[in-house]
Amino acid sequence: MASSGYGPAAVDSQRWKDLLATLDAFKAARMNAVSVMIAAPDLTLGDPGPLINFYQRLAREIHSRNMKIYVEHFDNPPLSPHAHKGWQDTPQGRQDFLKMREKEVTLIYREIKPDFLSLVTEPGTMIRWSHLSLSADELANWIGEVTTHLKSTGASPNTLLGAGAGTWESDDFVLKFAQQTNLDYVDIHLYALKLNAEDNVAKLATLVRKVREARPNTRVTIGETWLYKHGAEEPGMFSREAFFRDNFSFWSLLDEQFLNLLMGIAQKENISVVAPFFSQYLFTYYTFEDAESSMLPPWPGSIPVSWNKALESIRSHQLSSTGKAMSAMLEDGGK
Repeated sequence: MASSGYGPAAVDSQRWKDLLATLDAFKAARMNAVSVMIAAPDLTLGDPGPLINFYQRLAREIHSRNMKIYVEHFDNPPLSPHAHKGWQDTPQGRQDFLKMREKEVTLIYREIKPDFLSLVTEPGTMIRWSHLSLSADELANWIGEVTTHLKSTGASPNTLLGAGAGTWESDDFVLKFAQQTNLDYVDIHLYALKLNAEDNVAKLATLVRKVREARPNTRVTIGETWLYKHGAEEPGMFSREAFFRDNFSFWSLLDEQFLNLLMGIAQKENISVVAPFFSQYLFTYYTFEDAESSMLPPWPGSIPVSWNKALESIRSHQLSSTGKAMSAMLEDGGK
C-alpha cells in the first residue's frame, strides 16, 4: 500500500492510518523490516516533494518501531498511467533513461535514507517494459558508477546499496552486478520453485555460492518472494491467472511450506533479508467460490481489493494461518 503508484498519503488520511496499523501488525507478527516499492518514473514526473515527504514520514514510523526499511526502485508496469513511454532505443535514449533512474535513486538515497536501497532488481522486466535493449554489461557499469557516486556524497552512509535479478532471468545480471565494488548486496527474486523444468531453488543456491566465491563478504537478499502457483505443464512466467490464484485459502498450507523453505534457505545461506511480496495473505484469504470471492476483479485489479480485505483483519488484530505460521517461525529463531 505504500508503493509510489498509490501516491502520497496525508497525515490525516485513512490510508495513512491504515499504513500505520499495517506497520503495527507486521511488528506484532515479529517482522523486523518493511519492503517498500518506489517505481520509476514516479519521482521525476512533476514535483517529487509530496512523495518524498510521505516516504520520509513512513521511514520515521518504521524506524520508530525498530524495523528496517528496504526500498526497491522498480518500474511502473505497462498498465500504469505512469508507465514508461517514448524512450528511444538508441545510445542517447538509453543514456537518458539511466540518467532518469540515477536522479530518482539519488533522491531516495539523499532524502529518504533507507536502510537498504535496491537500484535494479528485475532487469529483464525493466528492459521489457521500457523497450530498451540494455545489456548486462551496460547495467553493471551504470550500477558501478552510481553506487560509487552515491557513496562519495556521504549523504546516507548507513544505506546499503544493492542490485540483482529474478531467478528466471539471466545469471549474467547477478554475477556482473556483484563485481561492482561499491555494491553492498545482491538481491534475488524467487517465485516459482520450478520453471521450464529448471529448479529455481537450486539456481538460487548456486548464484549465492558464485557471488560469494567472487566477493566473500557480499550480502544477499531475497527482496521479493511468494509461491508462484502454476502447474508443471504451464509454460513461462507472469501469468495473471496464476497470480490471481494467490487469493484463496486452500493454498495456505503450501504458502506456509514455501515460507518455511525460504526461511531455511535464508539461515543456511546467511541471507540478510527475506521479503514475502504478497503480504496481504499473512492476514486473510478468500474462500474459493463463495459470494465474496466471486466479486473479485481479475488480477492485478484484485490486489487493492485483497488489501482492503486484509485491512479488516489488521484492524481486528487477526492473522491468517499463513501469518500465524510465519510469526511462529520468527519466534523460533528466524530473523
